[in-house]
Amino acid sequence: MRQSVCLLVVLSVVAGGNVLLTLCHAHSKPHAPCFVPAEMRTAGPSTAHSGVGGARASKDQPQGNATEPAPSDLNPSPSREDLTQSPQISVLPWGTNAVRLRIAAPGQAVDLTDRFGAFADGAPRPFPDPTVRNDVSPHSDVSQQQPDGTSIVGATVTGAEAGNRGGSTGEGGESVTNGAITAVVRPESVEFLRSEDSRPLFTLPLSSLVFGPTRYGSVYAMNVSTPLDSDEQVMGFGQHQVPTLSMRGQCFDMAPQNTEILLPLVHSDKGYSYLLNAPGYGTVCVAPSTRNGGLHSSPDPASLDGVTWQVRGAIQLDLWVMASPPHVVGGASHLRQSLAAFHGVTGFPAPLPPWTAGFWSSKNRYRNQSEVEGVIATHVANKIPLSVLVVDMGAWNLLGDEEWGGCTVATDGASCHPPCWPDPASMTRKAKAAGVTLMLSPYFNIVDPRSVNYAPGVADRAFALDATLPPGSDHQQPACLAYNGYNRTLSPRPGCKNPPDPYCGQGCLYDVFNDDAGTRMMDAVLHTYYRRSGIKFWWLDCDEPCDYSGRIAAGDRLLWRNGSLPDILVGAQYPAAFNRQIYLGMQRAGEETVVTLARSAWIGSQRYGVVVWSGDIPSTFDSLAISIRAGVSMSLSGISHWTTDIGGYQGGNMSSPLYAQLLARWFQFGAFCGVMRVHGYRIPTLPQSDCDGPVELGMGNPGGHTEVYTYPEPARSVAIQMVKMRHGMAEYIAKLQKEYETEGVPMMRPLSFDFPDDLVCANVSAVDTEFMFGPDYLVAPISVNCSATLSCLWRNVYLPGHSNTRWRNVFTNDTLTGGAIHNVSGPIESFPLFLRMGGTEN
Repeated sequence: MRQSVCLLVVLSVVAGGNVLLTLCHAHSKPHAPCFVPAEMRTAGPSTAHSGVGGARASKDQPQGNATEPAPSDLNPSPSREDLTQSPQISVLPWGTNAVRLRIAAPGQAVDLTDRFGAFADGAPRPFPDPTVRNDVSPHSDVSQQQPDGTSIVGATVTGAEAGNRGGSTGEGGESVTNGAITAVVRPESVEFLRSEDSRPLFTLPLSSLVFGPTRYGSVYAMNVSTPLDSDEQVMGFGQHQVPTLSMRGQCFDMAPQNTEILLPLVHSDKGYSYLLNAPGYGTVCVAPSTRNGGLHSSPDPASLDGVTWQVRGAIQLDLWVMASPPHVVGGASHLRQSLAAFHGVTGFPAPLPPWTAGFWSSKNRYRNQSEVEGVIATHVANKIPLSVLVVDMGAWNLLGDEEWGGCTVATDGASCHPPCWPDPASMTRKAKAAGVTLMLSPYFNIVDPRSVNYAPGVADRAFALDATLPPGSDHQQPACLAYNGYNRTLSPRPGCKNPPDPYCGQGCLYDVFNDDAGTRMMDAVLHTYYRRSGIKFWWLDCDEPCDYSGRIAAGDRLLWRNGSLPDILVGAQYPAAFNRQIYLGMQRAGEETVVTLARSAWIGSQRYGVVVWSGDIPSTFDSLAISIRAGVSMSLSGISHWTTDIGGYQGGNMSSPLYAQLLARWFQFGAFCGVMRVHGYRIPTLPQSDCDGPVELGMGNPGGHTEVYTYPEPARSVAIQMVKMRHGMAEYIAKLQKEYETEGVPMMRPLSFDFPDDLVCANVSAVDTEFMFGPDYLVAPISVNCSATLSCLWRNVYLPGHSNTRWRNVFTNDTLTGGAIHNVSGPIESFPLFLRMGGTEN
């Protein structure tokens, strides 16, 4: 009987920071799994790697409520001896054509649980066909019961047998194959191959993976690089303010911030995609490409090699890798397959109701009930479609009380005469009768220390805790943050360690990683805005959370889940954790449909009925051009329920002819986003009133009008035209929504998604100013202004396909051929918008 050789790769860090690779062999029974040691597969929470705090929830304990020690009890920083111990490696099939690679920090066991991150909190547990395909013989598969009751399926081939696979893996490699992908573990690397032809996808050198100590013991700083070919293009990474769809030469912060959302999903034009399951803070930089000619931001090209991730807090490397087979029935693109596989393991989007496909109107603040009712009445009178009206910030009395207020002249925010919001329930009923859904932004993740919900929250440990306190301090103290611009006049809360610190004392964050705290937060909202006012849908501003001082993004300030999870470990996941608590709360209230408008997101947010918007972007033509790429990039990162602030958020002057031109062009783009929504702070501003918000918020004037019927020409005519066009496409948009929600197919997508064999489309940087809206519409917005160039009246458009492909100009009815560049006119009342002939809309 032939004896299999198990491979354990050892990554040792020795004096001077050098990396020493050694190889450990352990004999096992024939065909026994090598990558997941038996003691780790069967170990319960008491013996497996415990992560931060040394404890984890058992299968009978709900996630998010584990009893874990306070920061003062966290394990000490690892010694140099700890960092030279042998790491462990796990490779498991994980979804369609994908594997999940986990490499533990030295001296730790691979953590097979998902207490946080992309695969936590109800993400699907994949049970793929575990058949191992190879050129030698079939191999046995292993199914092991995990502590949480799920089964993990694994399979291996021996190093000797792997070496016989036509030279494709070489000697000394152990492999796992799942459909189109094979992962081969070698002494010095993990190699990912396309199974059918053994074509290399990429190789992860173990020397590129380096762990370093943090003050939290079993939480490590982690650097890892995935290589890129010199002309390889990569897309995804979320939403960023960069003028490109190919992310070569870019650097991003992993901390969520206003207008910046890092989603660590990467697509390569070589036919693979990967997700780095690292919800902590850090940075990522992508090496420049020979194809797009260099850097767009600051990193030194000589310092970059592929995609380099520098994560400030992690317990292990956790990498999900997917590959597409070389020959696909129907010519489906790699992007289509990879997004379907991605949603298969992280969750498909929650279905949105039909009204979300229409036009949403919003502004910096609606100050009172009469304004809201007046806007709805004017839309009805002018027969301008309106689906959603959003009531932004400052309608509250005091943050955390979840009561209507908004009064400027009263110290309690609620004593204006007449009241700013005298009968919100009546307002909600009137809106519904007019076919309009109301959405409210109550900032209910923040609690003012003067709120009636503050003291009970402290007693129940419902708030994020302060990670900055020195040893011996009371680590149960809430970390109350000053959101500059929202609580300007409050003095620091008594007891703050440093009263001049603007980070101290003015707003406490509910611990959304803790289900008990999430229940408390949602109960307060449901009691007032929902049950008494009939509001069911929420705008989540400040859901990164707000960080105007930049100190949350700097990291190591907050502790979550009863103090057991440092922000450097899970801080980027905060938006998704917040989304989840709202979703669970509304479901507890009996609502089957949950819709939230969020400024940020992370992997998994799509499961919770989230629509993400672009953040507080400037009102400029450059910002419009960037938003086109940002929307497509976000869709490729798993969030296609996406919208932009039409007209930009800040700097829009309604008396400027140039801004009227910008508004028109932005509406032409916004009508073809996942969600169509106008928003912003406009000037000239409206006269001040008694309902400009609680005085301590420092909000002042809410800005000018954003309603389409208030615009100067030509913006008014174009805006109304595009709103009506959007509503006329309701059936088509409903199909796109369903396809996204059931198959993961994005609504906005690059041309290569629908034309994978078109070589021009393959060079995404060359055609990233146009995009497909579903399979039929090609959208090529004009994002230059007429004061700068006369090219504002036309643009070059590449129409994909071949000479037999026909495209009809929606505005002129002209028919043009595919596979060619056309110069297309675009006077202000129209733009290049094409319908593919023979599509579902013809």
